[in-house]
Amino acid sequence: MKPLKDEKIELRLTGEEKTLIENKAQKAGVSVSEYMRQVALGIEVTQAFTEEQHRIIVGVANNLNQLTRFAHAGKLNKGKINKILDTLFEGLT
Repeated sequence: MKPLKDEKIELRLTGEEKTLIENKAQKAGVSVSEYMRQVALGIEVTQAFTEEQHRIIVGVANNLNQLTRFAHAGKLNKGKINKILDTLFEGLT
């Protein structure tokens, strides 16, 4: 069970600072509280995937699953696998 977060710290910001923090939290895909908590504790805050990046990752995962099924069924040889992997890697760069 997660510990109850019942303690509070207040701080004063300019409107510009508040907007900047809100935007950074939104880009990271977390609440302002979670963003501030991570920053204060020295945890690296990473930006969330965009919808386009998420779509690409899902597509690559689907292709990899198909390759795995084909390989287990004996329908792929090493040359075909390397060609498909090269195509996948080109799409990621």
